[in-house]
Amino acid sequence: MVASHYSAQLNPAELLRRVRAAFPNGALPRQLAGIDQLHIGGIQASQKLLTNVPQSSAPSYSVLEIGAGLGGLQRLCISQQPEQSALHYTTLDITPAFSELNRGLNRLCQHSRHGLGEHGNLSVLTGDGQQLAMANDQFDAVILQHSLLNMPDPQRCLTECHRVLKPGGKLILHEVLRGNLQQAITYPVPWASDATNSHLISLPALLAQLSTAGFTVTSAQDWSAEALVWRQQQSHKEADTEAMSVKLSPQMIFGKRFSLMATNLLSNLKHGAIQVHEVIAVTTA
Repeated sequence: MVASHYSAQLNPAELLRRVRAAFPNGALPRQLAGIDQLHIGGIQASQKLLTNVPQSSAPSYSVLEIGAGLGGLQRLCISQQPEQSALHYTTLDITPAFSELNRGLNRLCQHSRHGLGEHGNLSVLTGDGQQLAMANDQFDAVILQHSLLNMPDPQRCLTECHRVLKPGGKLILHEVLRGNLQQAITYPVPWASDATNSHLISLPALLAQLSTAGFTVTSAQDWSAEALVWRQQQSHKEADTEAMSVKLSPQMIFGKRFSLMATNLLSNLKHGAIQVHEVIAVTTA
């Protein structure tokens, strides 16, 4: 049901055609942000999150991103690495159409200065983050950016993250969490049409689940205030419907329903029904 929510209004071939028309010589990762940085905070939040990933050519470093959507964070991360970087970045998403678009967008970046379309350090997989088909102790870092909110069993996902991380590995979370329990969540929102596919947990619950999974939290930051400011700014931009119709925008993913989703998202942030947090945790070395 999660996959159908995200792909219901999606036309991968048409979206790629429009990207190709907009950037005939190839797009830089930043130019795709309107469609592949769908999380709260946009590309600015991604830049901030990626400060937790080393920018170095050596030693080798492996990253797994769960719930990667169209792969915007992956392309941004690789584009910021040194030319001879040994970093390998794998994305996983449960929506097959998103993985298809991720690969297509990588190919459309092949003429950019970083050559992402032929980059050997990218892997794009389709699968369930609650049941990873990967070996133990495989990754140096696991990233979840607005991913737990669609998982019925976040504890299982966090336990799987711990399993595939190397000793001393890092878990990097940028998540929407449940805020004031007295404030009802208004739907639809970008991650769910109703409460059926929305599985928000509170920050205390997340911290407890991380401990149960074997993680030690090293940092927890509330990004809710800046998330609200960002969403307000986006709402002003989206009010220009003519401009939205020609630009790469979330409407190309969600269709006409995005307008109501964005309105409800702003309301939920304003009233504290939801919060946005960055949490960093490590496995025992």
